[in-house]
Formats: sequence, C-alpha cells, structure tokens
Amino acid sequence: GFKETQLLGAGGFGKVYKGELPSGTQIAVKRVSHDAEQGMQQYVAEIASMGRLRHKNLVQLLGYCRRKGELLLVYDYMPN
Repeated sequence: GFKETQLLGAGGFGKVYKGELPSGTQIAVKRVSHDAEQGMQQYVAEIASMGRLRHKNLVQLLGYCRRKGELLLVYDYMPN
C-alpha cells in the first residue's frame, strides 16, 4: 500500500507515491484520477507497452489496478 504523506512527485496526469508491498518490497505507485480522461487512456496504453518491456534502464511495471475511477500503476521503486 501507500500513504498520501509519501508523495514523491506530481505531474499533469497524476501523482506518484512511495509504497510498500506486504513482502516489504518498496514500490512507486502512480495514481491517475478519473477526471484525467486523456491521462487514463494514455496510461492504459502505457500498461500494455510497459508490461512487455524488459530493459535494465527502464523501471519495471509490477502491476496495476482500477479502483473507484482511479488507475493505479505499481512500479519498482528507484531512489535517486
């Protein structure tokens, strides 16, 4: 899960939070709100593309879910 207080950054289509899986693995959660319809379409396309890509220079997409009009994308957490 993630907490609102763990905001890493924000952009035109949503916010990114630091989170943690039950296993203790740190993650980044990209949260796109329902009122960003263009963003929703963009991120659905991103899911399809990122789910197939594997490269050492790309952050790995671990999973996603749609909940209450939001799209949540779960990535490996990469600290600066």
